[in-house]
Amino acid sequence: MEITALIQTIGPWLAASAPYLVKLRDIAGEEAIKEVVKEAVTKVGSRVWDSAQAVWQKLSGSSADTKTDVTKALRDVAALPGDEDTHAALRVQLKKLLLEDSALKEALSQLVTEIEQSGGVTVTASGDRSVAIGGDAKDSTIITGDRNILRK
Repeated sequence: MEITALIQTIGPWLAASAPYLVKLRDIAGEEAIKEVVKEAVTKVGSRVWDSAQAVWQKLSGSSADTKTDVTKALRDVAALPGDEDTHAALRVQLKKLLLEDSALKEALSQLVTEIEQSGGVTVTASGDRSVAIGGDAKDSTIITGDRNILRK
């Protein structure tokens, strides 16, 4: 899988789960962890959470120097979840990391393939008037916004 496609797949999982991934890194205790996981599953769904957690474990195991920058970018997304700039910064740091660590890129590609084959992919739209499509939208009309008028 090429890096851009890989980032387009894992980026939204990580962004949606960022607040909970960050909380897990900062807490201790089994009960506290259970509460964070419960909240994450409620907010982002079990499939997105499970996918993000699996990706994060792979990223955390990387020995590349840029891993710290990805962690910082994830913290920024957690702090400002609606800010597209933080999401873009996370994608940039993921790209740097995957360019630096080809073994990690291959491991993540394999993981994403396994998740997709197991039906474990959930499409999530975030933000006002966002659209999420989980399949083929060829020849479809999608309209977002206020007071739109569709004329034939």
